[in-house]
Amino acid sequence: MDYVSSGKADNSKPIEVYEYGDKYVLIDEGNHRIAASQELERPVKVKVTGKYIEHNQSLNEEEEIGMSG
Repeated sequence: MDYVSSGKADNSKPIEVYEYGDKYVLIDEGNHRIAASQELERPVKVKVTGKYIEHNQSLNEEEEIGMSG
């Protein structure tokens, strides 16, 4: 039995990502799980940890609070 069929893939730690517009950016690791999920047409768990903001953009108070928590 392979990793996906065994159900172990569903119990793995969520991949941490930043929101960037309508896309998500990997923070550190998880690219192999993303590639495998796309090939198998299966969902993958992610944890959105914040928003990616360009350095030249200013944040309003609401966005600053959202990034810290």
